[in-house]
Amino acid sequence: DLEMLLGDVIDSFFTGWFLGVSFLITAVFMLIAESISQREIKWDERPGFKHAICMGIMQAIALLPGVSRSGSTLMGGVSSSLNRKSAAKFAFMMSAPAILGSLVFEGKDAIELGYLSELALVPTIIGVIVSAVSGYLAIRFMLRLINKVSLNWFALYVALLGLVILVLQLAGIP
Repeated sequence: DLEMLLGDVIDSFFTGWFLGVSFLITAVFMLIAESISQREIKWDERPGFKHAICMGIMQAIALLPGVSRSGSTLMGGVSSSLNRKSAAKFAFMMSAPAILGSLVFEGKDAIELGYLSELALVPTIIGVIVSAVSGYLAIRFMLRLINKVSLNWFALYVALLGLVILVLQLAGIP
């Protein structure tokens, strides 16, 4: 996964000043996705090769810190004529390899640094179970929300957040 190979390089290059801009980029992606999804075209219901390529390219753009991976891949899906519901489902499925890859790399570091020996077994298992259940419920909730609510509301939220961050940064407030 490209994120695992270049994540640290990208993070160090874009620290600080780029975060507000990243939120604005995400807002633009959401506005574009909403605009495209409102068009009267023949929507594909099942992801295919062209959707995977387009959404994969958008996932690579989301390597920029602060750019929403889900938002960018959703835009990639609807811009390649995948209906919004299928694009959202596929976007969440696309996160699995990134999460598993991160688990492998972070797990390797945890083993090498001896962090695993500090973990208590029962609280760790409970934490993993609660995390899995809450993650599953959050994805189900978001899939329902994406189909019912305009993405313009999310775009407004992240745009305002981006502007606030830019103003704070320009004012010198860390």
